[in-house]
Amino acid sequence: DDIWASLLQQKGGLKSTNENITKDGQHITCEWYNTPLINQQGETIGVTSLAHDVSERMRIEQMQTDFISTVSHELRTPLTSIRGAISLLKGQALAPDSAEYKQILNIANNNTERLLMIINDILDIQKFESGKMQMDFQDIDLAAFLKDAVESNHNYAEQFQVNYQLQAVTETLLVRADAHRLMQVMYNLLSNAAKFSHPGQDVEIEACKHGAMARITVIDHGAGIEAEFMPQVFDRFTRADNSNIQQTGGTGLGLSIVKKIIEQHGGNISLESTIDQGTRVYVDLPLI
Repeated sequence: DDIWASLLQQKGGLKSTNENITKDGQHITCEWYNTPLINQQGETIGVTSLAHDVSERMRIEQMQTDFISTVSHELRTPLTSIRGAISLLKGQALAPDSAEYKQILNIANNNTERLLMIINDILDIQKFESGKMQMDFQDIDLAAFLKDAVESNHNYAEQFQVNYQLQAVTETLLVRADAHRLMQVMYNLLSNAAKFSHPGQDVEIEACKHGAMARITVIDHGAGIEAEFMPQVFDRFTRADNSNIQQTGGTGLGLSIVKKIIEQHGGNISLESTIDQGTRVYVDLPLI
């Protein structure tokens, strides 16, 4: 009786959401639209129910909610640090020629760079989605390029007491690529490898021919990625539940952007990982 009364009050129907199990045992979330059937005398004689599977929609909504929460945290942390640094400098609490003064400036600068990276990641995703990402392709010698990439990221690795080891490239590897975007790929891969390594470990970078492709391999010996997360590792807005990964922060956009850049170059990216043993990331690009 309560159900019928509720349906009658709704007039246009009653909507509800609940968990359901399909015939093959899958758990899905359904949105139900229930509409009362009323005869000519105004009596309720039944109900019509229509179910719509909203599992994917709710998954995406939850991902977006988590992403907003993560970005809010990622923005707030460097902003708080920058604000503190500016307050100290503005209050003239430190002598301009002191080591502490320079340290505060470095902290403010590093956190400004971090903010720019977050904003650029968000803008890059939007450009890829709208098809407006521009590429400036040129011939690139991977041996020289990888040397520059390692040198450019050396200071980042030092923060984690990690060392980059570039293995000698013994053959000529020429690819057609956007140097800026390919450097963005290497920054993401090298920074991830450093963050998830243990102090004192090496991150190895290799390059070789792999069929008709040039293969770049980035190898770390750190935390690794849980097997159940592997299928989602290149998805937007996702970060593993591994506590080691959660503690390193990040928006969950880096590898998604990397994958899109590599695909724009006609290449592909894949990885292998084992918990507490490390990760190997393979980037394959067409040889010229």
